[in-house]
Amino acid sequence: MRISVISAAVCCAVFSVNSVHAASLTIEQRLAILEAKVNNAEREAKEAKLQTQRAEARAAHAEQQLQQLTARTTASEHKIQETAQLAKSSPLDGVEFNAYARSGLLINNHGKGGRGGPGVSPASSLNGDAHVGRLGNEKRQLSGVKSGQKNDFRRWVMGTF
Repeated sequence: MRISVISAAVCCAVFSVNSVHAASLTIEQRLAILEAKVNNAEREAKEAKLQTQRAEARAAHAEQQLQQLTARTTASEHKIQETAQLAKSSPLDGVEFNAYARSGLLINNHGKGGRGGPGVSPASSLNGDAHVGRLGNEKRQLSGVKSGQKNDFRRWVMGTF
């Protein structure tokens, strides 16, 4: 490393001032300054130790929270897997019950019984010209009940009984 003339002059000036200043102090003054520096260093060391202890306490608390969250997450994942297994085991198994009832009322313009059948619609009362299906205008009452059990036999095979 090259030292320039200016940096050498600055170093000489600084060190000469310190040596002149140190030479003018008595031993007791120098010991008092040294003792103040030692006390300052001890105080800073205590503060650093306290900060380290606080940081360690925060780290221990954060680690404990992490363990709790990990345990909670693991439990949640286990429950999700159990639920998924249950959903996969029988998604379509079960009992099915259906019921249907229908009653028709046939009244003509005079308030008396009218003609009926599957070809009668609100659009026309003539048989055959407005056949739209069963709209509840049949002469009889219909009802039906259907019950069954569905089973899923894996591999996309289903049975209804």
